[in-house]
Amino acid sequence: MNNIVILSALGGHDVAARAIKEQFDLRYDDCKVIIIPMEEYAGRMLTHINDGFYTFCCRFAPWMFGVYFKFMSARLTRKLRRLGKKYSQHNDGSLIKEESSLFPVKKLKNIYDRFEPKVIVSVQSMPHGLAVAAKKRHKFNSKIVAVISDYALDKLYVRYGCDGYVVDNHEMKKDFKAFNFEDEKIKVYGLSAFNKFLVKNDKEKMRKHFNLPDRKTVIITGGSFGSGKTKDIFEHLIQNFKDINVVVIAGRNEKLKRKLEKIKEKNKAENGFVMGFTTEFDKLLDAADVMICKPGAMSVNESFLKGVPVISVYPMPSVEAANVKYFKEKNLTMCADNPKDVAEKLSILLNDEAKYEEYVTAITNHAKKNATKNIADYIYSLIEK
Repeated sequence: MNNIVILSALGGHDVAARAIKEQFDLRYDDCKVIIIPMEEYAGRMLTHINDGFYTFCCRFAPWMFGVYFKFMSARLTRKLRRLGKKYSQHNDGSLIKEESSLFPVKKLKNIYDRFEPKVIVSVQSMPHGLAVAAKKRHKFNSKIVAVISDYALDKLYVRYGCDGYVVDNHEMKKDFKAFNFEDEKIKVYGLSAFNKFLVKNDKEKMRKHFNLPDRKTVIITGGSFGSGKTKDIFEHLIQNFKDINVVVIAGRNEKLKRKLEKIKEKNKAENGFVMGFTTEFDKLLDAADVMICKPGAMSVNESFLKGVPVISVYPMPSVEAANVKYFKEKNLTMCADNPKDVAEKLSILLNDEAKYEEYVTAITNHAKKNATKNIADYIYSLIEK
């Protein structure tokens, strides 16, 4: 049996990991995929600090995460340019030590000894750096692959010594050239997603499934953490769009869910529907005409696969902002900065049929429906080699 370890993380990164595992479970009988949560490879304390800091920034202080992100990206870029490609070799212990000292690689060594994986896959930048550093220090035989779940390159992923990268588009592949990476190491396959997002269900049936009136439907989501100005957008839309369904998803944020329900009650909004975390997001997209969300790549990709136009709002000042820049360049989503702006963009999509179809065509052409299959095949090819 060939073991494959996927180093996972929170939110959309975990979705990417489980989607890849789904492909292997369905198609490769000689492989076993083990998903390792952050707590096991990074330690409980570092996990709580990382998760707590990111969740706090998402909900209350995005600017703080932006400062952190810019500092870390600039620091790593300077370091990589200084070390250069010689860093990927194992003959300079001082360079290996300099990188591996940044990460708790001992825990990953224990994971390697336990499973002896043929391939280690990372779906987030922190475990990716950890995996590359651990391989250099402990001389792992595993191949190291990073599956980047964004539409723009997060420089925190860049590590000499990685055996391969999977990216969404050719612009990201070009960005790797600034670091002198070989073309064959960068695979343009797209973003991973569960098979259920490749199936199109009847819109009317899905509305009945969620007890929604059969009329135009808009989804508002702040991601799995329920972040962003979700409350403001929801209240503005239920007040100004009485003839549509406004469905808001609070994610795992129970406090936000209670506040949204109070807003609905205060406005006596029969057109408002509040949901918590759901495992039927694929069916909900089938019931929808438009989705309003933060520009996290996984949610946007799932919407693209379902052919549902997106209005992206309130990006974190990190790679999400770079995602928005890419969307604008490719004319893939509308982008709004406040609730009033959201309403204006939504009116265009709901009332201008030609504009709506323009976006549906753009996102349908951009969506890569074979992405997860191709990613799994690529990882399997590294086992065969």
